[in-house]
Formats: sequence, C-alpha cells, structure tokens
Amino acid sequence: MGHYTVRTDKQQDDIILEALDCMGEATVSKGLMTAIGSYKQNQETIRRLKNELAQERLRSRDLSEAIGNFESSMSRMFAMK
Repeated sequence: MGHYTVRTDKQQDDIILEALDCMGEATVSKGLMTAIGSYKQNQETIRRLKNELAQERLRSRDLSEAIGNFESSMSRMFAMK
C-alpha cells in the first residue's frame, strides 16, 4: 500500500481530533486503522440493535393494545352494574 494525503480544513481537523480522542489514538493513521478495523463489527451491532428495537416496538404496541382492551372490558363490566 502507498501513502495517502488528505487535505482537510479546520472544521474537519477538529472532527478528526475529537474522533482520535474518543478512540484513544494518538495519530491519524492509527485512528483510521482502528476505525476501519471496527467498522464491520459496528455495522453488525447497529443491525442487531435495529432488529431488537423493531421487535420491542411491536411488543410495546401489542401491550398497549392489550391494556386498551382490558380497560374497555372493565368499563363495560362496571357499566353493567
């Protein structure tokens, strides 16, 4: 592999420095390699969490519907008295 040159502006430099700090890396090249190395795992984690969130949303909707049905039934039951 060769060398890469990336020309950045002040705002991009700030973003890079913040990312390096979050990753605990001292150099841009190490930060880039860390980011590349964790990319696939991060994407798999995001996919898994999106699936879990979708399942929990369905579960929440079903529970809300069940609670609504229960409240309706209770209202009808007390109206019979």
